[in-house]
Amino acid sequence: MRITAHAVGVDDDEYDDVLEAGFAEGEDGSGLAVAFQRARSAPTPWQGVLRDEDDLFDNTYCIVVGGATVYGGLLSVEFTAPTARFRFAPEDAAILRLGDSVLDVTFDASPEELAEFTTMLRRVVTWGAPSQIPRLTGL
Repeated sequence: MRITAHAVGVDDDEYDDVLEAGFAEGEDGSGLAVAFQRARSAPTPWQGVLRDEDDLFDNTYCIVVGGATVYGGLLSVEFTAPTARFRFAPEDAAILRLGDSVLDVTFDASPEELAEFTTMLRRVVTWGAPSQIPRLTGL
């Protein structure tokens, strides 16, 4: 799947206790919108213990697309401004209704916006269960 993201942003929200990096096709957030989130107050580095391999809630980041949420599931990000390739675990891509486990994104954003996005994305997806931390290239 290939899209152009005309909206890109980050949120460091103390009140709602969330760190978020996201993008959307439409400038108004319409079209495909993808958000990567984790708890702001979570200890860094992660100090949790997984009871089993499915115990990811509160133990990793989440990915939200159109009301569907998965915990972990991002395998890799390859970033070469202004493009990125996101690879998702196939079962998580299906839950998120992405149609494919690879999402190629061309960002229509300023270098400053992309720098903020990539910094926050790294902060979000490198927290949590080691099995869920994706391979990051160019971030």
